[in-house]
Amino acid sequence: MQTNNKPATRVVMIGDFPRDVDSIGGGVESVMVYLCERLATRPEIELHVVTLDRWGMGSRVVQNAGYTASYVAQSGMRGPLKSRQNESRLLARVNELQPDLVHAQIAGQYAVAAHRSGKPHILTLHGVRYLEANLRTRLLDRLYRNRVVAREEYKSIRNARYIISINPFIDECFSGLLQGQVRHIENPVADKWFDVEDGGNESAILYAGRITSRKDILTLLKAFRIVQTECPEATLRIAGAPDNPDPTGYFDKMKSYVSAHGLTESVRFLGNLSESALLAEYANNAVFVLAAVLETAPMSIAQAQAAGRLVVATDAGGCRHMIRNGESGVIVPIGDHEALGTALIQRIKDQPGTILMRRKAREDALTRYRADVIAQRTADFYDEVLAAS
Repeated sequence: MQTNNKPATRVVMIGDFPRDVDSIGGGVESVMVYLCERLATRPEIELHVVTLDRWGMGSRVVQNAGYTASYVAQSGMRGPLKSRQNESRLLARVNELQPDLVHAQIAGQYAVAAHRSGKPHILTLHGVRYLEANLRTRLLDRLYRNRVVAREEYKSIRNARYIISINPFIDECFSGLLQGQVRHIENPVADKWFDVEDGGNESAILYAGRITSRKDILTLLKAFRIVQTECPEATLRIAGAPDNPDPTGYFDKMKSYVSAHGLTESVRFLGNLSESALLAEYANNAVFVLAAVLETAPMSIAQAQAAGRLVVATDAGGCRHMIRNGESGVIVPIGDHEALGTALIQRIKDQPGTILMRRKAREDALTRYRADVIAQRTADFYDEVLAAS
C-alpha cells in the first residue's frame, strides 16, 4: 500500500522469464529481470510475472525480491493447438491475479493472452519475428513459420492500443502497422554492468549470445583468423550454447573450423554462463564482437557499452541505432569477414582511439540504459494507459 492509502497498481508482466534470475538465457529474459528488479522497488506498483515453464518443471510460483513469478506448464500438443492451449493457460493465471494492467513482452502467445484478459495492456516489441522465421534453414519449416509467425505477430500488433518500441528498427519494420500509441523506451541494463571496472586484456575479444546461424559465428571465426595474422596474441572467447536440437550441426561446423585452421589454442568455447560469470568475462575482455545477420536491439551490445567495452558489430537491424560508428564503436557490413577482421585489428592496435571509444560508449549507456530511468519511464507509461482507460 502507498502512504496515501491508495491501493498499489497491480501489474502482471507476461513473457519469457528465466528459471533462475542469475541464469538468464536471452535478451527478453534480461529485460524482464532488470525491469522487474526496479519496478518492484516502487511502492505504487504491485508486480507479478507470468511465464511459460520451458524446462519441464511444471507450474509453480516463485517469490523473488519484491515480486512473484508464476511459471505455467506448457502444453504437450504440437503446432497451432499448442499455442492456443498455452494462451488459455497463461490467460487463466493472469485472470487469477486480477491485474489492473498487463504488460506483454514480445508479440505472440503472451500478447494474445494479455489482449484476451480484457484489461488495459501494453505490448513491448523486442524482435521482428517474421524476419527471424525467414532465416530458418529448412524450406518447408521456413515457409510454415513465416506464415504462422507473421499472422500471429501482426494480430498482436493490431490488438495493442499501447506499444513500446525498443529501437527505431521496430518502427522501420512495422511502418504503417503500428496504429496504437507508440512509446519509445529502450531496454534496461542492471547497475552491475555499469560497475565493471575499466581495463580488460586489450587483445581479448568476447562474443556472448546464442550459438546459431543467425549470429553468424562462422564469419566471426574467419575474421578472427585474419586478426591472428596481425595480432597473434589475440584471443576469442565464445560464451553461449548451441540450439538444442541443432539440426544443421552448426556448432560442429564451428568446432571443425577452429580445429582445421589451428585456432584451438586461441579460441575458447565457454558454454552457458551465469550472469555473474558473464560479468567476469566482460571485465577480462576489452572488445565485444557481434557478427549477426539480424538483430533488433541486442542486450549484449547494451551490456557491453554499459561495461565500457569496445563494440564491433555488423550492420544488422537495430545495431546501427545503438552504436555511433567510429565514435562509440564500429559497424561493419554483414557477412564481410575481411571488414570485420580489419576493424578488430585496428581497434586492438590503436589503443588510445579504442579507449576513447570505450568511454563514449559508456557515456551513451549511462544516458540510455540505466534501469532506474527505464523503470521510471515505464511506470509513467503505465499511469498514462490506466488514466486513458
